[in-house]
Amino acid sequence: MAATGDTGTRVRSKGRFRFVMAFSALSIVAFSSAFDATILGNALPVIAEDVGATSLESFWMTISFMLASVALQPVHTAFSDIFGRKPVLFLCCVLFTAGLIVFGLARSPAAIITGRTIQGMGGGGLEALSEVILTDLTTLKERPLYLGILSFFWATAGAVGPPVGGALAQYASWRWLAWINLPFMGIAMVLIPLFLTLQQDRSSASSKLRRVDWIGIALFIAAVTLLLVPLTCGGNAIAWNSAGTIVSLVIGGSCLVLFVFAESRAQEPMMPPRVINTPMLAATMLGSLLHGIAMWCILYYAPLFFESVFGHDPLQSAVDGFSFAFTATPAAILTAFLIDAVRRYLWGIALGWTLATSGAGAMTLLAVDASVTAGRALLVPAGLGLGMLYPALAMPVQPAVGADLAGVATGTLCFFRSLGMTLGLAIGSAVFSNRFAALLRDSGLADLDGFDSGARDAVGFIPHLREHDLSPADLLALRKVYAASFRSICVALSVVAGVGLLATVFIKDMSIESEDEGRQAFQTEAITREDTVEMAQD
Repeated sequence: MAATGDTGTRVRSKGRFRFVMAFSALSIVAFSSAFDATILGNALPVIAEDVGATSLESFWMTISFMLASVALQPVHTAFSDIFGRKPVLFLCCVLFTAGLIVFGLARSPAAIITGRTIQGMGGGGLEALSEVILTDLTTLKERPLYLGILSFFWATAGAVGPPVGGALAQYASWRWLAWINLPFMGIAMVLIPLFLTLQQDRSSASSKLRRVDWIGIALFIAAVTLLLVPLTCGGNAIAWNSAGTIVSLVIGGSCLVLFVFAESRAQEPMMPPRVINTPMLAATMLGSLLHGIAMWCILYYAPLFFESVFGHDPLQSAVDGFSFAFTATPAAILTAFLIDAVRRYLWGIALGWTLATSGAGAMTLLAVDASVTAGRALLVPAGLGLGMLYPALAMPVQPAVGADLAGVATGTLCFFRSLGMTLGLAIGSAVFSNRFAALLRDSGLADLDGFDSGARDAVGFIPHLREHDLSPADLLALRKVYAASFRSICVALSVVAGVGLLATVFIKDMSIESEDEGRQAFQTEAITREDTVEMAQD
């Protein structure tokens, strides 16, 4: 779309109000999806006790959401390219809401897992499509501003989810974890049909169905499911060396190879090779994967450190993690505004990974004899760096692929971030469990009541530390084991962030002055960039 004198970039819209309402809907669904992904952790013991869930069932209450989200996220993006963004986004809202209702009404572990799975089927699409549609509605020139605002909602939801979940489960009812999201989804499901009026493909339904990459979708879902189930469950629900684990990994790996082969020959591939086949694009996708790993490891394991080492309850330990989460939130939006001001993004990626690497290194200083204040302070550098990477990593793929592929490239970037979050749980669990088991044997506490299954019971035993009949010496020794196990995760995160920093050498600044919109922009008149900046400031 051409510029108009000095007005700069223009957003195609029926008017300022319509754009604000559409962007509000995208912000709501992004917030709801991220909020729901993190709300369950601190409430899980209460839920498990209420419905009589086993450790395995409790584990699946969490992982089912993540697996469904990751497996279907690129599928939603691909379907939205063919059938339209709005109907697919609305379908994701329906799935997410249906899952909330099933979860809220559940009376058994199986019902909760079913509800969480349905939520994940929709939640992954909500996260990806909110960014994809934003890419369509805005020009590259103005996009950093709105990516920053969207990152603010996403990061804030991740920050408040754990303490809100813990507080509701502890002081009200865990069923409010479902009901609290229903009003947000109700508002979004009203705003989307009314204000998200996008350009449409007028071709017939049969021609659209023929365009779908059915083989690629089937291979992708099979590969992701068969690979992620053993990777996330290995060492927890199933043994790493079991026949089921090995067979699943082999078949999943084979499906992944076939998927790559199929995508290179598909007429309209679900995940076009062009969005990842250059060093710059590959480095950016790798960065998004590593970003997800680091974020999820810290969000999940930092509260466990405060709970196990300092004896805080789940709600207090979630509040302890605010120094990380609420540092990431302002860092994300400030970085977006600075990128918008200086018209460069590489500095944000390089500085973000530098802070994340040094921050993960600083977290290795967390120990039993550290003060709570020091523990909170040591989370700040990593929070700053990982927060900066939210908007900064979203920028390189869009000028690199052009306006026509910007949407699917953004969806692919979201997929790698979500995949990283899922792998972060697996990596953190593997590192923590292996280190914990070794230290437990060395400390002479391996036969302690409550550790019959070794490291797999380590996290589940944490609440009992406040009430277990241990001698002061044994309690101190056990807390040191927990602290050292957490430090091992921090060492692994230092490596993860360091790889992200090294990958930055393959990324370069490209012009973000383009005034082209995506495939499915508004079907309406235009408003000026000055109007959009004013809206954001309002």
